[in-house]
Amino acid sequence: MDKWGLGYQTVRAVKTDIVYVSITGWGQFGPYSSRPGYDPIAQAVSGFMSLNGSVDGPPTKDPMAIADQMGGLHGAIGAMAALRHRDITGEGQHVDIALLDHLTNNANLTLAAMGIAPQRNGNEFGFAVPANVFACQDGSVYIAILLDAHWKVLARTMGQAEFADDPGFATIAGRCANRDACNAIVASWTAERGRAEVVEILNRAGIPVGPVNSYGDAARDLHVLERDSLQPTLSEDGSMIPIYGPVVKFSRTPTRVRTGAPALGEHNDEILDEIGVDSSSRTRLKNAGVI
Repeated sequence: MDKWGLGYQTVRAVKTDIVYVSITGWGQFGPYSSRPGYDPIAQAVSGFMSLNGSVDGPPTKDPMAIADQMGGLHGAIGAMAALRHRDITGEGQHVDIALLDHLTNNANLTLAAMGIAPQRNGNEFGFAVPANVFACQDGSVYIAILLDAHWKVLARTMGQAEFADDPGFATIAGRCANRDACNAIVASWTAERGRAEVVEILNRAGIPVGPVNSYGDAARDLHVLERDSLQPTLSEDGSMIPIYGPVVKFSRTPTRVRTGAPALGEHNDEILDEIGVDSSSRTRLKNAGVI
């Protein structure tokens, strides 16, 4: 942006209270700040990729471009915080967001700096058992038992009441020490049932469980649809596209996807008119190929 004469300092000279947000791979300072960077590079450098994937598999990138998505999220939060500061003080500022920073902003970095190497757990947690993907007759479910009270309910629900109070299984420490045996007990129970049956039984018992869906499954899920997570939106070519909707649900100011992506230059006249470029000037710019 500096090379194009649109960097923060240049813009600030025109509007002193500007809130200017930059989202880059490495941020505005530091040894890597001039390097190009993409989401998977940040995943690799941060250590995130080393912990992602199956326990015996290779380092694996997140399929959702997690650094990009968190970059946008933190950029929005940073902008709102800076605008609030400007409301109070009249001061603008440069908000610096690095994709790398999101993925190092967690306890794994602190643990590693203290000499404790985080371990890849795949679908499991180091501190809770059973918490894993379990195969059913027609698919898989994820069951998460993070409380001893839930284990007691699950054991009795599975018809394995003897394990509810067994010292080797009744506590988190006991189940962690007997991880393979605990997982095997649950796996043998789910393997004899259909996925929907397992979900229904455990939901009725108050046990955290969910089917392992494809995105196709999720796109048809009644709860996903009720939450307005897909919103039919008119695109610039006239077709209707089910666009994923805003995550935050506001009780007083509900939000929606208002328009699809615009055609190239669709809003030129509207924007240029707003900043004072009259119609004759716009015509001249169009004829010159500037817009």
